[in-house]
Amino acid sequence: MKRLDTILVGTIFSPRSDAAVRTAITLANAFQSKVILLHAIHEQVYSLIAEHPGIPELERRLRERHLKADVEGAQDVEVVIKRGLAADAIYSEAALKNADLIVLGSGGKPDNPEVQLGTTASRVIRRASTPVWAVAPQCPEVPRHILCAVDTSEASRRALENANLLSQ
Repeated sequence: MKRLDTILVGTIFSPRSDAAVRTAITLANAFQSKVILLHAIHEQVYSLIAEHPGIPELERRLRERHLKADVEGAQDVEVVIKRGLAADAIYSEAALKNADLIVLGSGGKPDNPEVQLGTTASRVIRRASTPVWAVAPQCPEVPRHILCAVDTSEASRRALENANLLSQ
């Protein structure tokens, strides 16, 4: 059965991405998965701060999340900082690391409930070949309901088995 061996989670140090990190840790605990915490820095910004103490500070903050993740039970956490657009970095790193799932904050605009997905989440969902779990800010860490669309394929059987495992 295809399990969630590697989960990549995009983070931008916001409450929305904190929810994604919590969800990724919960999934990692259920599936004994490796978690990759990824933060992307736009190329132009990176070139301006490459020699600035800001990069080590970002690494330190991600490592703090790594330690918090370890305390919350995740067994294997990797910290990655990539240069480039967030969406590109997320789906390319997911492909490079053979991630089974991408978890990220849904983005959107808190002051406009009609906008449910932000630009990065929309781009990742459209372009990634890896399944994407977009997490809303107030979303519970463990889903209360699981909807699993199935047909007669092997992939559907695996999806149903994973959904069953997650529900326990």
